[in-house]
Amino acid sequence: MLEKHRGTSVLIVEDSATQADQLRFFLEKHGFLVTVTCNGKEALASLQQHIPAVVISDIVMPQLNGYELCTAIRKDPRTTHLPVVLLTALSSPRDILLALECKADHFITKPYSETYLLSRMESILEMIRLRQNGQLSEASESDIYFQGEWFHISAARQRILDLLISTYESMVQRNQELLTAQNELRESNLKLELAVDEATTAKQQAHLMLEELSRRDSAIRKTNEELHLIHSIESLINQNNDWQSLFRLVSEKLCNARQFGIRDFVHISLTELENNTSADGSVCLQDACCHQCELPSAVVEHAGPVSMSCHPTGTAAGKMTIPLLAKNKIVGVLCCQIETGYQLNEQQRELLSSLGRQLGMALENIRLYEEARALSLHDPLTGLANRRYLDISYANQVARSKRHTQPFSLMLLDIDHFKLYNDNHGHGQGDRILIQVADILRDSIRSTDLAVRYGGEEFLLLISDSKADAAFELAERIRLQIAGEIGVTISIGIADYRVNDILDTQILRADMALYKAKHAGRNRVEVE
Repeated sequence: MLEKHRGTSVLIVEDSATQADQLRFFLEKHGFLVTVTCNGKEALASLQQHIPAVVISDIVMPQLNGYELCTAIRKDPRTTHLPVVLLTALSSPRDILLALECKADHFITKPYSETYLLSRMESILEMIRLRQNGQLSEASESDIYFQGEWFHISAARQRILDLLISTYESMVQRNQELLTAQNELRESNLKLELAVDEATTAKQQAHLMLEELSRRDSAIRKTNEELHLIHSIESLINQNNDWQSLFRLVSEKLCNARQFGIRDFVHISLTELENNTSADGSVCLQDACCHQCELPSAVVEHAGPVSMSCHPTGTAAGKMTIPLLAKNKIVGVLCCQIETGYQLNEQQRELLSSLGRQLGMALENIRLYEEARALSLHDPLTGLANRRYLDISYANQVARSKRHTQPFSLMLLDIDHFKLYNDNHGHGQGDRILIQVADILRDSIRSTDLAVRYGGEEFLLLISDSKADAAFELAERIRLQIAGEIGVTISIGIADYRVNDILDTQILRADMALYKAKHAGRNRVEVE
């Protein structure tokens, strides 16, 4: 069997890495050459490079689902006859019609046996041989109306037969399993009937057994739905770097799924996060925190009815809180309104704990990213903006100036005789002088202005909505304050923004004014 399939190439399209690896291992064990892609777009790109013998695709995937991928394959003349197998847990009549409409060749429902999958691969390879020999009929077209929808079927009759037969075989296999279970149950009933004195008890036991089977089946379906919900949220976490959109999507997902007893309200609160929104657009994480939810160390539900402090307008109901953990530290809490009296089982509690850890790590990663970004934009000694931050702010300032026809000024400041001061008092004292000057500059400007440590003992101020005369008054106040409070003098050069200026040209003119101030004796302000 291994030699029979050696060299036959198969393209797997599956967004679940676990299921893709399992299928790859099975096919390679039987001699197939396997290529794996994780979504429809990657699959189409792979087909541009190499056309396999068969495509096996999941249906429910991001970007392009299995039906859309199959339709795209059929539209391409190079791949119009390429066999496509849809491998999925979906199995309703509508799913089958959609598979016919997109001209899929086979429809295999999960879970599947390896023996059955291998037999379908044998059938597919035989159909390829027949198609190559011209022994398959041409396509026919028909329109089918089903449950309020029209489906246009234009697949070849043989392809339709293949798809329906594969679906039928899957149903027969499921039916056989049910028949086997039914036969086992009948034998049990016959054995019970042999004991006449225990007939009534036996019937009751059989009834209880059926109820238990039904309960377990419902519990399994519910668990699968809960697992699917957690998996979809984990996918959102991996795909989103913005906490606002992440919180919104997670809340919507939890509310709409109606799992774990959750009703219409989900609130995510954060703890111990920096409240620091900067002019360059850095995220202010603290905005999402209400500081009113408990901070539990494990998932906790309250049967209720209770009122939620973070949802004061909502009706009283049950409440559940999920800690968001990062490195064993609580960084937030997910607070949900749940059905009154709802109690979680241990498996649900573990699933929600896992979700809390995933969200917690995502929040921690966002926080670390913001901290690193802030450090990359500020001078570590003075805390003022650095040259990189200046480049970003200057571009924004120019755009604002052009849009609103508003002036702005650039001020270049230099501490007089700073090298001599360092030589006489040491660099430690020199650093303290730089920090004090930076504090005065920071306190002297508005929130719309920007203070920058430009280099060494040089500082730069961007003064918005201001011409040189107003900037001159501000510069004089700063010069006098520094001289009076710190005991050092500074020289300042000012340049207004001109049309078509760039940062370097405006700095050059301010530097020329600064040079003029130095040349005139220092401790003074000059305008270009």
